Amino acid sequence: MSHGDDSSDPQGADGDEDRTVVAQAAAPPAAQRAVPVPAASERTIVAALEPKAPPARPAPVADFGKTTVSVPPAAGARAPLMAQPPGAGRPSQAPPGPQGAQAMVPAQAGAAAALVKGHALFRRESLEANLAAVRDAEVLRVAPPWSRAVFWMSTSLVITAVIMAFLFDVEQTGFARGILRVAGGVQSVPAQASGVVLEVAAKSGDIVTQGSLLARIDSAQTRQQLVESEKQIELAEQKLQEAKDRRSKVHKERIKLLEQRAGLLGARAGNQQRTVARLREKQARVGKLVAEGLTSQMQGGDVADEVSSAERETLRLQEEYTATKLQIASLAADLDAEDLRLAADVKQAKDRREALAVQVTQTEVRAPRGGRLEALLVKVGDAVSVGTAVSKLVPTDAPRQVVVFVPERDRAFLLEGAEGRIEVDQLPSGEFGTLRGKVTRIASDLASPTEIGEALGDAKLGEPVFRVELTLEASESLSRLEQLLRPGSLVTARFALRKRRIITVLFEPLRRFFA
Repeated sequence: MSHGDDSSDPQGADGDEDRTVVAQAAAPPAAQRAVPVPAASERTIVAALEPKAPPARPAPVADFGKTTVSVPPAAGARAPLMAQPPGAGRPSQAPPGPQGAQAMVPAQAGAAAALVKGHALFRRESLEANLAAVRDAEVLRVAPPWSRAVFWMSTSLVITAVIMAFLFDVEQTGFARGILRVAGGVQSVPAQASGVVLEVAAKSGDIVTQGSLLARIDSAQTRQQLVESEKQIELAEQKLQEAKDRRSKVHKERIKLLEQRAGLLGARAGNQQRTVARLREKQARVGKLVAEGLTSQMQGGDVADEVSSAERETLRLQEEYTATKLQIASLAADLDAEDLRLAADVKQAKDRREALAVQVTQTEVRAPRGGRLEALLVKVGDAVSVGTAVSKLVPTDAPRQVVVFVPERDRAFLLEGAEGRIEVDQLPSGEFGTLRGKVTRIASDLASPTEIGEALGDAKLGEPVFRVELTLEASESLSRLEQLLRPGSLVTARFALRKRRIITVLFEPLRRFFA
């Protein structure tokens, strides 16, 4: 075609008003503007670039990270002469920018430049067709060269980790919450008498010594009982004295008379025994005479009667003597029994008086040992009974004991003599370090809620626990922190329980899941 023909072509004239060519190849936004050209030049470009046959399958597109470039197709096939515009392809394509605008195959860039004299000018339909072909092109992703090294390095690390999990052990530790305390712990001072608090002689926070007066209880009933006991003692002692006086006068005389009578009866019994002996001798002689016929049988019978009568009299005297002796002994025993009874009454009255005196003394509540008063639990006018806590006393000695509560699951692996690390909540371990302790006692039964409450207050552990006692061992950290330790401070104890294979620890959640 000639330029003259183009100018006289009505179709070209009509198209000049409507047709615009858009500059592409991912140019900057400022360069993407419509440029009017002469109709003859436009038709020349369209004739050279418009495909004569259906376009061939789009060539693969290589993705190099930031820029997507269309690879030239085989000989005879028509392909776009431009780089794919940013944002028009697949989601992995690079964003628009100057680099995308320049990522054009050199041969294509030269051809386009030769056709449009430095301007990539296309008809809109042709441009859309070429862009659609590029969008549907298959993307070839080229792996970066360092990916293989990363793969083998990751594989080596995994294999090494598995081998170490089978060969090496890990130490399993247990944790327990507790408190610091001195030997004997916080001591509660109870009231030992019933009554009304008459006086409070100390206040919370005071340092007291052993025997210091803390409170005084007014026990009128105890004092009245003490007065009555004094009267009972006086009465019992008076009765005892009267009994002694009576025995010394009347009873002694009676016993003396009985003893005299017993003496006479004894003498008469002795004489009667001698008489019986003579009569027996006489009876023997008379018997011989009767046998020889020298005397009568009647005389022999009379002598026998005399012997029997004398023997009966002797027996009566002996029985009377024995009865008198028994009467004397009984009278003496009665006197002794009465003395013992009266003496027992006196002793009982004195014991009661001493007990009441102790109760009166116990109305004064005193500190059993030196320390600091943690709290006074009563005030003037309060009614208290025996055993009511009046105050709490914390010894001023440095705490050397730790009481912790170990979870039940760790109890089987913790033994007496085991060592533990103690961290005091008030003293951060990163700054002050930890203390060493040795287990001295492990409870054989679960700790009760009351026991836990006395140690940890309202803290809830949430699982069954055992009470464990530790003694702090002498160390540099203990000597450094001794002045900072306070009884009742909360602590966390850490124990080394056992060693386990790493692989068993890793598979423990899986084992629990399938158990």
